[in-house]
Amino acid sequence: MEREMYRELAFHPELDLEVRVAYNNSEEQIEQIRELAGMGIDLLIVSPNESKPLTPVVEEVYRSGIPVILIDRKTESEQYTAYIGADNYEIGATAADYIASRFGGKAKIIELQLGMTMTPAQGRSLGFQAAMRKFPEMEILAQVEMPSGMEELKAQFLDTLLQYPDAQAIFAHSDFLAENAYRWAQEAGKAEELFFLGVDGIPGLGKGIQAVEDGVLDASLLYPTGGAEAIQLALAILNNLPFEKNNILQTIVINKSNARILHLQMKKVESLQRSIDGQLEAIESLNQVYLNQRAYIFILVFSLLLAIVSGGVLLKSLKAKEEMNRNLEAKNREILEQQQQIVSMSEELQVATQARMDFFTNISHEFRTPLTLILGYVEGMLAGGAAAGKAARQDLGLVRKNALRLLRLINQLMDFRKTESGKMAVRASENGLVAFTREIVEAFRKMADKRNIELDFFAVEKELPAWFDVNMMDKVLFNLLSNAFKFTPDGGKIQVAVVKDPIAEKAIIKVEDNGRGMSKEEAERAFEPFYQAGDNRSRGTGLGLSLSKELVGLHSGDIKVWSEPAKGARFEVSLPLGAAHLSEGQKAGPKPDSISYDELAFLEEEEPETGTLPMVSTDAEHHILIVEDNDDLRSFLKRHFGNAYHILEAADGNTGLDMALEEVPDLIVADIMMPGRDGLELARILKTDLRTSHIPIVLLTAQSSMDQKIQGIQTGADAYVTKPFNLSFLSEVIKNLLQGRQALKERFSAIIQPGQLPSSMGSLDEQFLRKFTQYVESHYDDQNLTVENLSEAFGLSRVQLYRKVKALLGESVNDYIQQVRLRKASRLLLEGELTVAEIAYKVGYSSPGYFSTAFKGKYACSPSEYREKKSESSAR
Repeated sequence: MEREMYRELAFHPELDLEVRVAYNNSEEQIEQIRELAGMGIDLLIVSPNESKPLTPVVEEVYRSGIPVILIDRKTESEQYTAYIGADNYEIGATAADYIASRFGGKAKIIELQLGMTMTPAQGRSLGFQAAMRKFPEMEILAQVEMPSGMEELKAQFLDTLLQYPDAQAIFAHSDFLAENAYRWAQEAGKAEELFFLGVDGIPGLGKGIQAVEDGVLDASLLYPTGGAEAIQLALAILNNLPFEKNNILQTIVINKSNARILHLQMKKVESLQRSIDGQLEAIESLNQVYLNQRAYIFILVFSLLLAIVSGGVLLKSLKAKEEMNRNLEAKNREILEQQQQIVSMSEELQVATQARMDFFTNISHEFRTPLTLILGYVEGMLAGGAAAGKAARQDLGLVRKNALRLLRLINQLMDFRKTESGKMAVRASENGLVAFTREIVEAFRKMADKRNIELDFFAVEKELPAWFDVNMMDKVLFNLLSNAFKFTPDGGKIQVAVVKDPIAEKAIIKVEDNGRGMSKEEAERAFEPFYQAGDNRSRGTGLGLSLSKELVGLHSGDIKVWSEPAKGARFEVSLPLGAAHLSEGQKAGPKPDSISYDELAFLEEEEPETGTLPMVSTDAEHHILIVEDNDDLRSFLKRHFGNAYHILEAADGNTGLDMALEEVPDLIVADIMMPGRDGLELARILKTDLRTSHIPIVLLTAQSSMDQKIQGIQTGADAYVTKPFNLSFLSEVIKNLLQGRQALKERFSAIIQPGQLPSSMGSLDEQFLRKFTQYVESHYDDQNLTVENLSEAFGLSRVQLYRKVKALLGESVNDYIQQVRLRKASRLLLEGELTVAEIAYKVGYSSPGYFSTAFKGKYACSPSEYREKKSESSAR
């Protein structure tokens, strides 16, 4: 069958055939069918080994939409596309008829059966028995079913011959069984007495037709395989052509008379097939040669084109290279000229830089002289008792403290200039590093106690001698400790430790705090000159850590930082032990007995003299909020304005915003450069918030350029005052803003209409007043109209609404509501259509008596008297 399929496929090259052989194993055939279906085949041709086991898988493939052709035997279901094959029942009947014709209707027969579980065996046996019933004198002596092995079948067959010595014919279900039966009978000496009939009629050497021709078999029934017909049927199905579902192939009897002819015809067909196969192979070989030659031609053509293109590209590249060389020569000349200009400019810049540095150094020295005089006079006045009173002593203490701060900044700038120019020389001496560090830590003890900061000092070694410049190292440690205190909140913790690294022969000083910490970027840039974190712009020069790193580097040491946001920071200073890292010229420094005056400036800066602030005037009318991160300046402004105003304080922009929204002051004075939320952002938020948009804002700043002033005014601030400012000028600015606000109140003291709002008023305040007056005008007749209702309607708290209306109209919310109601009532009284009681209820009063009392309080007469007076005036 497979050979017939391939023979037919030779005429249909558009088809591909995948073949699987199960070798009479139904389970394996089921797996093979599922495998082929999973490969995406277009059509399945299957010869079921057994009908029942193969039925489910054939139905499964058929339902999936794949056409199924059954060959040789059907399944137990009609769910298949087409069937092609011989009728086994008809073959069995033909065998009975042929034996009857040869024996005149009288014969005794032994039937050799295939396994009766197989559909062909069942069909052939049933057809044979049915046809035998037509011949009453013919008898089936025995039916021998093929067992599991041929030896067992042989034994059963020979036993049957002995049992039935009168047997005349053997009908075997296949040529294979018939030929074996002949050999077994020949061994028993009975082959010549018996008639052997088989089924298949397969051509070829050693097959059924050859056996008939050689006289082994008396006859064979042709069982057509239908291989070629199956391919033809598959083409019809795939091309949507008409086809029969059940296609039965006819059989013929092969005997001595036609076996030779059929055998020769089959050989001729095989010869022709071999010739066709050879021609197909030759055609395939020629096709391959053609494809190879075409590929070679394509390669040659492509190579030729590539050579042409490459030649063109090469020619263009040569021209481009020549042009590039000319351009490079011109660029080189230009670069040389620019290099000469840069060298010249560099020399000029170096001269200018040196001049600026000299001026910077000289002006710093010039600052020290007046600062020394200021400190001398102030300290003399404090020591000699020239300042009478605590307030005067406090003011002098503030002057001394800020002069010391300025002196420290100047010294820091000069030290940085020295390190930058390489003129900072180390004067080292051998000192006890533990005692030195402990002394500096103890200098901060008072500050730690005041702020409730836990300050701890640890030293593993009792003594740790090291060579270092005392003046330099106290600057380093003071910088690290001052930063730790600056960024550690009250109630925090600061730890200082001195340890020895015996492996690296180094001394390590650790300063660790649990303050706000630094981000990764801030920690990486912490030692850059002039660098400050984004929220720390107003807290220093940005030179402290940079200078510390330079000073430690002069000792052949190193300083590192580890930090995470909200987890604090740890600085480690490592110094080499011994004096091997120092030259002889660097070992000439003296041993100071105490901390330098310069570093005391920091401690004085953090410990101002305290005194009793002036008592705030109890009859002050206005509240002023001061938002300033500098404690001294904030305290100074509070003392100065405390007699005239109620003063509220905030140390940063975030706190100032919260206080402004909660307290709603009459005026705000705010610094611009503050950590966190700066003054510009604070002003922008307050001026765009309905609750605070009416509050005048004065910005204080050291930024004095015109662009900076414009930026400040654009936020909505009402005044921009630059530092250093004249206190009298600031007082007048505050007074004028408050008077201007009072003038607006007086303009609204009468009952206003929404359209009467002045154009000078801010848009938010104008919108608020318009909505507020409209709301009251629309709801004045509601007895339940209260401050709580209005607060809910406008999204403000009771206090915020009260102060907003008070600031804009000069009267309380209840007073304004009553004024509107009384005005409406006076008009209704003049119209004369309603009684006094009806008017009282109509304008929102809960009782006529309360209405009369309120009316008399405003107009100095009762409602009835008011109506009579107005009527008499109209009559006259």
